[in-house]
Amino acid sequence: MCDPGGEEGGCNPGGGWGAGAEYSTLNSCVVVSNRGYYGGGLLSCNVANSTVTANSASIGGGAAMSSLNNCTVVLNSASYGGGMAGGTANNCIIYSNFFYGCTNSENEWFNAGAGVFDHCCTTPDPGGVGNIILGPQFLDPTNGNFHLASNSPCIAAGVVQPWMIGAFDLDGNPRTTNGVVDMGAYQSPFAKPPPPPIILPSPVSKVWGFSSSAVRPAK
Repeated sequence: MCDPGGEEGGCNPGGGWGAGAEYSTLNSCVVVSNRGYYGGGLLSCNVANSTVTANSASIGGGAAMSSLNNCTVVLNSASYGGGMAGGTANNCIIYSNFFYGCTNSENEWFNAGAGVFDHCCTTPDPGGVGNIILGPQFLDPTNGNFHLASNSPCIAAGVVQPWMIGAFDLDGNPRTTNGVVDMGAYQSPFAKPPPPPIILPSPVSKVWGFSSSAVRPAK
């Protein structure tokens, strides 16, 4: 099911390729419980501020060859790339995805083609800029609550981008808070900019000498 919480385009009732949506632009959507062969939730889509959960496929359980921005991709499964296969991810959480039929073995992503991660929470470290491998610390993932707890390392860990001006998260709250953005679909009220760096004064070099009164000419 592709349940549009906001704008969306091209939801499929189910199928083999892009079972949730394909070749579409989605914003503030819940893409959940789809099953297909390639891209269980999404195939070749541009998606922002959305959750992609409980989808399955042979390749790319959550998404395949898609562009994901501030998305939460969890609890999907596939033989290759439980969370995503190929595509790009910016400010995303791609965590707790699995090999198909094996929920005790995580399988977050598979590079089927060029895969680019920028300021994402996933594991193993995919390389790229600003990525973290620590668990995202959701409030209540067992009951489908993927908001961030106050101690989440994903808070204020994203990178602010021009499209966020006037944009909203999946809850309808401003996409940025206090000039910072979180990873994932939801913006936390706890988001604050990091404190400024502490700049210590440079050590002062001292030259020790003798006063002229203490120096006597040799006889």
